[in-house]
Order: sequence, then structure tokens, then C-alpha cells
Amino acid sequence: MESNSKPGYKLREATWKADRKELMEVRTSVFIEEQMVPVKDEIDEFDPVSYHVLITDENDKPVGTGRLNPEGQIGRMAVLKEHRGNGIGDMMMRHFMKKALNEGRTIIEMSAQTHAIPFYSKYGFTTVGRVYDEVGIPHQKMVYIRKDKK
Repeated sequence: MESNSKPGYKLREATWKADRKELMEVRTSVFIEEQMVPVKDEIDEFDPVSYHVLITDENDKPVGTGRLNPEGQIGRMAVLKEHRGNGIGDMMMRHFMKKALNEGRTIIEMSAQTHAIPFYSKYGFTTVGRVYDEVGIPHQKMVYIRKDKK
């Protein structure tokens, strides 16, 4: 299920301590500047303790990021606008799904922006409950439930 690279892109594991600057470069561009998320709401208590990935382009420039927090939630998925549609989100989702399932998780959750629901549905996530507002953006809880007994 894992794909560590797409032509021109590379996924690597990252940590908040060592890679915060690069992770925030992408998140600032996507969430704070593009989506107008307040800075105070972008960084939270999960950042220092989450498993992060960083996607870089052929020039080793950060273009995408996401995280899997200790509670089994995928979040902060962000790809720079000019790099969307190139399989970066797919690369991250496959990586996070494999990691979470290898950890023995039977349930993986996320708070998805509603426009991204069709994307996450391709990985077996289903919506739960009603749409809600999170930092001024419509979101919906999504859940993946492992069906096999591995």
C-alpha cells in the first residue's frame, strides 16, 4: 500500500523538533495564507508528539506535509497549490494508512474539509455525523474501520 515516491517527489519521515521550519512553510502557505486559518489555531498540542511526513520536490523544496497523531488521527494534510494533482496526497495517505495499520490500529479518524471528502473516501473512509465549522471551514468527521483481523 505504501508508495514512497512519485516522479519528481520524495516522501520522508519528519519530526516537529527537527523539521518544524519546513513543515510550517507548507502549512503556513496552505492553511494560514490560502485558507485564512488563524495562526493560533494552526499549531496545537499534537504537533510535538505526532508522526509527520514531508514531501519534497526534485530541488528538495518542501511541497507537502501531513501528520498522524498518537490518537490515530490523520491531519494537517497540505500540498502547495502549484503541486496539487500530482499524486502527493495519495502518496501521503498510502504512507499514513500503512503506518497506522502496521501499528495495529483498527480505527483511523480525521476531521476532513468537506471538499476533500471524495478524496478520503477512496481510501475507505466514511463520513460520521453532521458537517461542523472548524476555524471557519466546513469539516466532517471521517472514519476508517479495519475489516480484516490482522
